[in-house]
Amino acid sequence: MSANAPAGPGTPLGQLALPVAAIVAEDATLREVAGLMVASGSSAVLVGDAHSIVTERDVVRATARGVPCDSPARVHATDDPLLVLDSCRAIDALHTMLEYGIRNLVVVSESPGGTARILNVSRAAAVVLEGTGLPPWLSGLRLALHVEMP
Repeated sequence: MSANAPAGPGTPLGQLALPVAAIVAEDATLREVAGLMVASGSSAVLVGDAHSIVTERDVVRATARGVPCDSPARVHATDDPLLVLDSCRAIDALHTMLEYGIRNLVVVSESPGGTARILNVSRAAAVVLEGTGLPPWLSGLRLALHVEMP
């Protein structure tokens, strides 16, 4: 997003500075995925050919079940994650995330050879609220408290 153009509900995702999706090999371990998440500051990592996604929740659930850190991350991944095009508006992306109960959305480019990016629900909510005049922290509070809007 340029400094002159404020973001808002109708902003296409392709105009946002979203992080490039981190990708691990098919045989990556939970430890490697967790390390990459920490290093990249991402809460989701694509696996191999990007037909799977591993999220922080997946790593936490596996750990809570006593799965060894050297277990293949692919086993704990979600296959065929939900994808949206970079022409998708921020408000539509947020709606999709809330409708499907997901916190990370893979954003793909309409142009060939484009790089996959990750949009998390906090960023989506902040972008949508930017154009409303409401304070951006309000979306985080609503999400944390699971408060529905009237």
